[in-house]
Amino acid sequence: MEEQVEFVPLPATVYVSEDKPVNSVVADAQLRHVAGKGAGQHVNYKLEVRGDNSATSQFTMQENHLVVKSPLKIGEYPVELMAIREGESSTEPARHSLRISVVRGRDKYPVFERINYEFEVGLDRPLL
Repeated sequence: MEEQVEFVPLPATVYVSEDKPVNSVVADAQLRHVAGKGAGQHVNYKLEVRGDNSATSQFTMQENHLVVKSPLKIGEYPVELMAIREGESSTEPARHSLRISVVRGRDKYPVFERINYEFEVGLDRPLL
């Protein structure tokens, strides 16, 4: 069976403050294997620009992290995240279209440290 991977669901749009420092993580791109063996193999991540924008001068992929590369400019940056197993150039890469929206300060949209938060919810507790 041929190896297939896909991104764990990511948002379609990520809002980032123009004040976010260089080297800050904007999003984590996690993969899941849906067919084939795949576990334990190295994956290469890539950021591609969609349309005519300067996203690659402001953002980069470091392993599976989308990271701020240079001071941000307010605007919309459509990009595509890609991931492919090392040594498998014939395999179709996993892809996710993402719009990065850089906004002024923190007054327009909430800005969180992480995209996902995990916590346990007890099933035996009443809802408030």
